[in-house]
Amino acid sequence: MSYIDDLLNTMLELNASDLFITADKKPIFKVNGEITGYQKHKFATADEVNEFRISNVTDYSEKIFQKSGNIDISLNLSNKLRYRINFFISKSLPGFVARVIPDGDLKFKDLNLHETLAKFADSKSGLIMIVGAAGSGKSTTMAAITNYININYTKHIITVEDPIEYIHTDKKSLITQREIGADVCDFSTALKNIVRESPDVILIGESRDTETISSAISAALTGHLILTSMHTSDVIQCFERIINSYPENAKNKVLLDLSLSLKCIIAQRLVPAKNGKTRVPCFEILNVTPLAAKYIAQGKISDIENIIRLGEGEGMVTFDRSLSRLYKNKIISFDEGINAATNKDEFKLLVEGLERGAETFRKLKYADKEICVDFDMKKLLKSALEHGASDLLLTAGAQPNLRIDGILMSLDTPILRSGDTKKLFFSILSSSQRAVFESNKELDLALILNLDADESEKSYRFMVNGYFQRNSISVSIRIISNIIPEPDQLGLPEALINISDKPYGLILITGPTGHGKSTTMASLIDRINRNKSSHVITIEDPIEYVYSNKKSIIDQREINSDTLSYSNALKYVLRQDPDIILIGEMRDTETIATALTAAETGHLVIATLHTNNAFQSIDRIIDSFSSSHQNQIRMQLAGSLLGVVSQHLIPRADKKGRICAFEVLIGTHAVKSLIRESKIHLLPSTMETGSKDGMMRMDKSIMELLKRKKIEKSDAINLLSDSELIKKLREDDLSKL
Repeated sequence: MSYIDDLLNTMLELNASDLFITADKKPIFKVNGEITGYQKHKFATADEVNEFRISNVTDYSEKIFQKSGNIDISLNLSNKLRYRINFFISKSLPGFVARVIPDGDLKFKDLNLHETLAKFADSKSGLIMIVGAAGSGKSTTMAAITNYININYTKHIITVEDPIEYIHTDKKSLITQREIGADVCDFSTALKNIVRESPDVILIGESRDTETISSAISAALTGHLILTSMHTSDVIQCFERIINSYPENAKNKVLLDLSLSLKCIIAQRLVPAKNGKTRVPCFEILNVTPLAAKYIAQGKISDIENIIRLGEGEGMVTFDRSLSRLYKNKIISFDEGINAATNKDEFKLLVEGLERGAETFRKLKYADKEICVDFDMKKLLKSALEHGASDLLLTAGAQPNLRIDGILMSLDTPILRSGDTKKLFFSILSSSQRAVFESNKELDLALILNLDADESEKSYRFMVNGYFQRNSISVSIRIISNIIPEPDQLGLPEALINISDKPYGLILITGPTGHGKSTTMASLIDRINRNKSSHVITIEDPIEYVYSNKKSIIDQREINSDTLSYSNALKYVLRQDPDIILIGEMRDTETIATALTAAETGHLVIATLHTNNAFQSIDRIIDSFSSSHQNQIRMQLAGSLLGVVSQHLIPRADKKGRICAFEVLIGTHAVKSLIRESKIHLLPSTMETGSKDGMMRMDKSIMELLKRKKIEKSDAINLLSDSELIKKLREDDLSKL
């Protein structure tokens, strides 16, 4: 056995990871990340080093070495260890660095690898990138992922390495391992033909250049799972390295391809363990969620850091959080953690149990770390239907709640955790909807549920709003009736029905959220549909009631699905030959201005506003505009207003649902004059005296319902605005009213 063979065997005795040999220099070992000398003190000669190299490399590799002064190989010795060896020239003297490569039967748990790696390894296709400095364990992590696939799946795995580091034996999978220099000339040559070799999984030892990166992305886009590494210190640097490898005119395409192909980036560092004998990995992990993919495609790489920081529930982690866990689990010392931390102040906060901003809510009892119950959205929606609920509310830290006749009632289920609400909401979203939600922090959508009923399938519609609160997702779901009630079933005022027969003008339906405005509008449109030949265009967010064409043709347009926004839809609606336009909500000045113009130019416009009474709606419209435009808006509003109806749902006295009280303002000549003259404060008195025109104040409507014993006195008192009426009611003297 040669002296160099003896040194390689000594690595096993010392549990060394690396051996450094340069001709005429003392041999050096690396043990647990520390450099140490060798007690025999014998120097290897240049002849010994050259002879060792020549006897172990191919002729082709030797030619490369003579030309470049560098070559990598892998080597098996009789001691059953495998080595990765890099030969080099230093000051005209030959040398090499040998690293011990253990067997490829590596387990995530044994290596302290992050638990989310199994999820990525289960992917059928996509690009998994492992990044870090030299010696940070990238090859070990890729070998562990390869071994996991080998144990669990019947796939063809091809590795292209320089050199082969871990030897894998076939388990469930067939593994073909190819080495640069021995089996193929270079990475680019190997990757040109690799897809023809029918692989399911391709391991690329290192993405060194643009050609290799492009091949990896292309293979990931065509249905292969790609594992590759790159020498960058963190996730953001990995993106910068990839993007900057390409010319300016190719960068947008690369970003788009990455957004479609990338599954994750796992950055890792090795930190000395507290026991002083080993090193343990810490991680920064980006899981490419729909939002992350959107930012990548748009080139918003700087925003990725915040996605990682807030993405713990998605399996993401920052270096500092990973280090804080190692410290809390007594695996590393505080000093090692602070030395390795990206942000030392952040690390100190985390080890002290402190969080920043919305992350403070991670420690609440309903955080994702708690065990989540297997809730099912379909079952919850079905329960809401069975109980006759109008709304279903899902929020972390509470049981699912149903709103029945205006009263919240909890379902008899376990308390929802943060992970439960997230799982339930994401189960009904497409990937594009999820990206919009994660970007905007709220989302409206319509949902259809098909249920078997009497041997036939019945469809139910829901209006869903998702939003964030205390770093958790909450969901509000409105149940939309399949049957559009007729005006007399809703008790709609006769004056409202009459003005809906007008050929043009503006009708406003106002009131608090959840008090039946959409149902009122749907009833009016359905009545028109039954009685008139009109072209009706509705613009809604989302579509609530679905109409079938009867005498009229009804086109229903949903925001984000059929058009980008209310203002965008209204910009073109007049070219679509409508007779009647329904606007789900007048949210901004542009929408209001277009609605007024449409009403002025021969169209019937029916729209909603979130205001509490009829005359307040007039103020709201005018005050939405700058002072320089308000006079023009008064003129337009006075010229086009047919009426304003404000409504409020009140629990029935017989506990069988809710009944609606109405306030009605009709656009008479007197009302229009007051609007033109900016005398809005006089509208209430005009309404008091305008009963012959169908006008009615809310208080009067409430009192009529009370006299007919449709509502309870306590509910009437809560809603009345007239203090004299309230006083008389409390004196229990209805005869004076």
